[in-house]
Amino acid sequence: MSKKIPQDITKVIEMLNKGELDYESLPGDLYYMIEKLDDGKYGIKLDDWEVSINIFSDEVCLNCKHLIDSWMLKCKAFDRIPKELWYSIGGHKKPYPGDKGIRYEPKFSSKKDQEA
Repeated sequence: MSKKIPQDITKVIEMLNKGELDYESLPGDLYYMIEKLDDGKYGIKLDDWEVSINIFSDEVCLNCKHLIDSWMLKCKAFDRIPKELWYSIGGHKKPYPGDKGIRYEPKFSSKKDQEA
């Protein structure tokens, strides 16, 4: 199924529930915002408060040199970064199942490197 993913999240949920989209093919942000509910249908996840906390951390995946694709949550360690790591405040500094021995390393070693 390679249908175009709509911008409207309600349309995405509707397509998932009709079987027109594959959940595993969703881009990272939608993948973690939508979940299968107790009734078996897809819906919006309401307990994503940790996302706002993660934005302010210096050690999130977005600042890691191993990040390949932030849209699909892909890095050298994972084909799909686990949400426990994506949303973590401490970053991926310790071994995690399936990480191929690859851990968080900053893209830049200092503020000066970021500006270069």
